[in-house]
Amino acid sequence: MTIRLKNVDDVFKEFLSEEEIAAADKEAEQELETLRLLQEDISKFVSKVMAENNLGFRSFAKEHDLSLSMASKILKGSGNLTLETIAHIAYCNGKKAHIVFTD
Repeated sequence: MTIRLKNVDDVFKEFLSEEEIAAADKEAEQELETLRLLQEDISKFVSKVMAENNLGFRSFAKEHDLSLSMASKILKGSGNLTLETIAHIAYCNGKKAHIVFTD
């Protein structure tokens, strides 16, 4: 027995108009851009902390109780961090984290 799976785009086309699909794509792109900006802000903060404290990559990870993998993702700006991790990084550096919503 062979199961034929449909492409996700084909399924969307069955239920949504081209305009609805375009609107959903635009919303997803905007959300992704917001995520990238947050990741970039945290990456810049971590890079600054490392430079100011003369910390290498491994030292930073160890002092902040992060796995090397997570520390790498943070520095690359690709870490999908929890609020708890962001708060922990801020606390370890005597800072408070705030999220500001802008237009």
